[in-house]
Formats: sequence, structure tokens, C-alpha cells
Amino acid sequence: MLVGLTGNIGSGKSTIANAFKALGCIIFNSDEVAKEAYFDKEIKLRVVSLLGPDSFEENKPNKAYISNKIFNDVNLLNNINQIIHPFVKNKFIELVKQNKNKIIIKESALLIETGLYKELDKTILVIANDNERLQRIVKRDGISEELAMKKMQSQLSQSEKIKLVDFVIENNNSSDVLDKVIEIYNTLKN
Repeated sequence: MLVGLTGNIGSGKSTIANAFKALGCIIFNSDEVAKEAYFDKEIKLRVVSLLGPDSFEENKPNKAYISNKIFNDVNLLNNINQIIHPFVKNKFIELVKQNKNKIIIKESALLIETGLYKELDKTILVIANDNERLQRIVKRDGISEELAMKKMQSQLSQSEKIKLVDFVIENNNSSDVLDKVIEIYNTLKN
């Protein structure tokens, strides 16, 4: 079974993914695979062509530079997604082929925005209140609240995503989150 796990930035998708992993699910972290994509020669050339030579420093992606560029220009964000997403999709296809008859959870912040949720059997949305998400992003990424807000605003709202998913997990540091994960897992395996 192919299951999407999504949520806006700072919602706690990775925490929830780890809980599903502990239950035996296979996790495909799209964001991590997308980071790997920048080391692919062809993709690196396309990124440099789009964003300029400052997008890489010492053969590594300049995350701050890239983020600043793409989160201030929706066209650049769309263009970078068109470069990175095919690489991620191919890696996911490989994983699925190697793990037939297992619950595979595809973790991706942009599952809804890209329409990829339609290719999966079920979709889980992780939500959290905006202030909680903002504080998580600032702490995790070491960025300003202003840049964190831009990242948050670049995504479809949580309320719009709720309409398109099968399950919702509210992740505001409450104790019942694990119970909800187990409930969903039991539903998926039956």
C-alpha cells in the first residue's frame, strides 16, 4: 500500500514518519531525496543555469542562497520544483519495486501542491497551529521569523489540504499523537 504523509512546513511530518517507521512501515522521505538531487551533475547544471553560480559553494548547494531566491519568486520556486521532482519520483518508483506488498509511506511537504497524492492509495495530513510551526521552523533551520513566514506562506493552507486527505493527525505536542498514528496504521494494514 502506498500512503502519502504530508503537512506544511513545521507541522512535524518527520516525527510522525518516525512513528510509522517504528511500526514497520517503509519511509520514503521526499525532502531528503530532493536534497540528494542537487548532487546529480545534470541537475546541478540546471540549477546553476536557473539561479546562477552562487547557488553552489565548494560543490555543495548554497541552501541559504537557494531558499532566498525561490521563496521570494514563485516562478523560480515552480522552476526548481520542475527540475527536482522527476529525480525524486524515479527514486520512489525504485523503492516501490523493491518493496512489494509493504506499507510504504511517502513523506513530502508538497504532496498536495504537486498532485502526487492522487497516485497514492491513502493520504495522511499532519497539522499544527501556525505559531507552533513558526517556532519549530525558526529553531530547526536557524532562520528569521520573516523567512520562516515566507516558507509557510508558499504552501497551500492546512484547511485546504484537509479537504483532500484521508486522515488528519493534529501535532501540537499533545500526548494522543502516538495513539492516532497507531489507529491509522491499524486501518492501513487491514
